[in-house]
Amino acid sequence: MMETPWLEECKTQVAKALQQDRVPHAWLITGVRGLGKVEFARFVSAVLLRESLLETGDWTAAGEFADGHPDFEELTPADGKASISVDQVRGLSRSLTLKSHQGQRKVALLYPAEAMTHSAANSLLKTLEEPPGDSVLILVSDHWSKLPATVLSRCQRLLVSKPAPTDALQWLVAQEDGPNWELALRLTQGAPLEALKWHRQGRLELALSLLKDVAKIIRGEISPSQSAPRWEKAGPWSLVCLEAWAQEGIKLKSGVPESELGLNALGLDLQEL
Repeated sequence: MMETPWLEECKTQVAKALQQDRVPHAWLITGVRGLGKVEFARFVSAVLLRESLLETGDWTAAGEFADGHPDFEELTPADGKASISVDQVRGLSRSLTLKSHQGQRKVALLYPAEAMTHSAANSLLKTLEEPPGDSVLILVSDHWSKLPATVLSRCQRLLVSKPAPTDALQWLVAQEDGPNWELALRLTQGAPLEALKWHRQGRLELALSLLKDVAKIIRGEISPSQSAPRWEKAGPWSLVCLEAWAQEGIKLKSGVPESELGLNALGLDLQEL
């Protein structure tokens, strides 16, 4: 995994927990999408299975180590499914009760945690209340507030914070040339990895065309039906563009100087809202 300096504080917290022998039975890693939480969770999993990996800081090697380790399991929605089922969670819980292959910890990674059905969350609660042996559960969530309070109360939360805008922009510029990293960060809530993903998948260019469509529709230059094909191509995430537009408009109406509005700088006249 590429260097992600905004995760250093979280790595420090994990190291401190290991040094003080105060590793919780359940960690909940949270933060917005696009900060590298799952990759970080795999790194933590590997470190829990072999603490010496913390000193090397090699994310890629750690991830590969965890993936092939007999005492590590990763639970996600089954192929073609959007939810994590109660049967999946029950299977994981049974696996954690088995003896460790190497006589040390057993680690399970579950994500996205908010994808658990109500029954699955209730089933997991039993394991959280009475964790078997020296097992550690690591939950990853983009929307932790959707989890039941009973699950939240039994996990130690590890928040992955977004980098400062200037730091995020500097990091993106160092990765590769982009048409407009400022816009990408605005559309992805300041998450550098998600912004990079949008650029590489061509989403950024499409997002800009959608935003310009909104301006043209407001000015009466085109009809909604003329821009419909582009919006259909964009799918559900096109709502992100509308949200960005709305947020900028609200800022403008609240007295925020136009110079601080990223979309206005793109020639999208927010005054027409």
